[in-house]
Amino acid sequence: MAKAILRVSGIKTTGDLRGIGKHNVDRISETNSDIDRERSHENITLKSCGGNYNFMFEEVTSDLKKQHDEQMKTTRKSRQKSFHNKINDDKSDVACEFLLSASPEYFEGKSKGEIENWAKTSLDFITEKIGIEEKNVLHAVVHMDEKTPHLHVVAVPLVKKYDGRRKEDVLTISRKHFIKNREEMAQVQTDYVDHLKENGIDLERGQEKSGAKHLDVTRYKLQETQKDLKELEVNLGAKEKDLLEKNQQLASIDQKVKMNLEAVPDRNFRFKKDLPKEIKTEVKPKMIGKPEIIKTETENTVFSPKQLKSMENQINAAVTIKKDYERLQTTDLVKENQNLRRYAIDSVSENKQLKSEIVKLKTQNNELRSEVSRLKDHISDLKHEIGSIYKTTKEYFQARTSDFKRHVRDFVSKVSEKEPQGHFEQLHKRERRREQDRGMER
Repeated sequence: MAKAILRVSGIKTTGDLRGIGKHNVDRISETNSDIDRERSHENITLKSCGGNYNFMFEEVTSDLKKQHDEQMKTTRKSRQKSFHNKINDDKSDVACEFLLSASPEYFEGKSKGEIENWAKTSLDFITEKIGIEEKNVLHAVVHMDEKTPHLHVVAVPLVKKYDGRRKEDVLTISRKHFIKNREEMAQVQTDYVDHLKENGIDLERGQEKSGAKHLDVTRYKLQETQKDLKELEVNLGAKEKDLLEKNQQLASIDQKVKMNLEAVPDRNFRFKKDLPKEIKTEVKPKMIGKPEIIKTETENTVFSPKQLKSMENQINAAVTIKKDYERLQTTDLVKENQNLRRYAIDSVSENKQLKSEIVKLKTQNNELRSEVSRLKDHISDLKHEIGSIYKTTKEYFQARTSDFKRHVRDFVSKVSEKEPQGHFEQLHKRERRREQDRGMER
């Protein structure tokens, strides 16, 4: 049975959001050569973004921006940030992208209406079950112009959460509010399959707790491309085997036809060697003696009734063989042979394209790994630097606190020497009486 696919990945900055919009809306991708622009008109839009993800993002987060601007009014000037700088500098994502699909065999023979029904059911799962409000969905589209139809849903996970420091509910962007960890993600995938079945879509869940890591959209597409390449290579091998068998069958038929043609005698040869020529007789009278009889051989051939019948049979056999040969040249076998040759050529070309795409994706993956490694090193350096600053600051304040305590002790000691013993105690009692009197007046 075909398996359901549900993935989700975070979008870190508004710049990343713009790039994803180019792929999903404008169908521009440097790493995905699988897009067939001639079929892009078949894509199914469930929610339009108006052509621009960032414009939609501004609309969805308008209340969040107002909240930020109000907060900046009471923030020290040195710490003030613009709304865009704030959300792009935060550790949390600015948006998230869901990728929903199924193994290719599910879509075989499905009409566009059936695929649209699957997509709407999947979008309902995101808004109703996961809980992302429909108004916060920037775009939802089914790409029909790639090998396997799949649904992209880009949304802003905007929620209201209690802020303990501000003592009130505030708006915030939080993907973890909806899916906290891998365990919850696994449960979401199970719930997704249940939701599909409740709506008459028969898909099953992939292997649970298989040890497979959750992949982001880019790495998932790399993995799927590699699977397609392997499947194509297997199919190509099978087609090449079929092509070889068809060639052998065709060669056998050609050989039989040639043998039949060779069995037809060469009429010109038989006419020259075996059949008598017409003799023209001319009588030339003479003045003296018998007339002279002159016999001249013409180019005409003389046939006996038996020979004529035999020749007719041979000609009829030749005509029949010719018709059979021409018929064989137009049979499904020959056409299939030609189709297999074309398929083999197209498969080799597609194989090269897939390999080129895999190389590009691997290069991008390596670049991302290098960037992650560089950021980890930078974070490690920052942690070390922060630790050093903390240690120095702690030592500084400890030293200053020690000096301050010593100065206070010296001051108290000097004052005690000058004031009568118990003076401070009397002042303390007097102050307490005043506070008690104020309490009684109230």
